[in-house]
Amino acid sequence: MLSRLYTSCSVIAVTLAMLPLPVGAAEWYVSVTGTAAGKGTKESPWDIESALGGRKEIAAGDTIWISGGTYKHPDRKLGSAGYVVRLAGQEGTPIHVRAATGEHVTIDGGLAVQPPATHVWIWDLEIVVSENLTMSRRVDGPGSHPQSYNRPWGGLSINKFKSAVNEDNLILAKDVPRPTDAPARVVLRPNRYDSNRANVVVFNWSKQPAVELPLDSFLQSGDRYRLHNPRDFYGKPIQTGRFDGRPVRVPVDGEFASFVLIRELAK
Repeated sequence: MLSRLYTSCSVIAVTLAMLPLPVGAAEWYVSVTGTAAGKGTKESPWDIESALGGRKEIAAGDTIWISGGTYKHPDRKLGSAGYVVRLAGQEGTPIHVRAATGEHVTIDGGLAVQPPATHVWIWDLEIVVSENLTMSRRVDGPGSHPQSYNRPWGGLSINKFKSAVNEDNLILAKDVPRPTDAPARVVLRPNRYDSNRANVVVFNWSKQPAVELPLDSFLQSGDRYRLHNPRDFYGKPIQTGRFDGRPVRVPVDGEFASFVLIRELAK
């Protein structure tokens, strides 16, 4: 998914669509081995901290391409928000921060969008806290900031935003009975920014082991597609195939599931 930042932020996604650069816009490059003294070119890339932190002359409409690899923020203390983003685009000509085409970029420690950041689109980045892979996530102390957590907060931190919209939500309280006699409800929402991507949500009240997904509102007969687990997007797809117009049957564990649907571009 891709979201926009208007005095706030964007998000993490894998996108196949290519947007044309505005006339006069520049392309800049970042790599794991880049330096603040680099020129921001493929041959002489920047480091990620100085590129995102507003230390370089990056103009509205420009694109920052981040080469594949893991960018581990050095501050691993509790409360660390990770790499700071202070890029300022303009309405209609945002600054794009993207993983290099076809490359897997992992931000270890988080991204923190802070003023004067505005009109920034962040694409295709995986954000993790590597300590969560090796350390327990149980905490000993109370409160929202237990000292025993002892690692960065991670994720995508947005300092401020103008407005937030919540709509078309289905909320069931913890003790409210589920409609277990109802058929599975499947919701498909095309991605607003990538015409070859959609999110699929399944409410599987009766906990059937498999559910049929009607994908004909998004795919055309003959389209090749992939279904991904959003929790393991870079892992093996849950299912791949060529759409024949009929619902696609997928396994579902429990009463809720979500998938990322990718329509593959013809090669």
